[in-house]
Amino acid sequence: MDEIDMAQERDEIGLAYAIRVASTSAPVAVATGRCLWCDEILNDTQRWCPDTDCRELWERERRLRAGGRQ
Repeated sequence: MDEIDMAQERDEIGLAYAIRVASTSAPVAVATGRCLWCDEILNDTQRWCPDTDCRELWERERRLRAGGRQ
């Protein structure tokens, strides 16, 4: 196995790891008619208040719960 083969193998391992992390750590947010962070009443298709603070806080907490990544 030469250097090019080893580099390709490392790239493939890194890509597989990145795909696995991205597919398993993405939080799932379902619209409930209330803001998922502050519980404000919304329409049935919204998940967070129009202000982006609630969404950002919700996502940050989910990342922290999933393993400390911010």
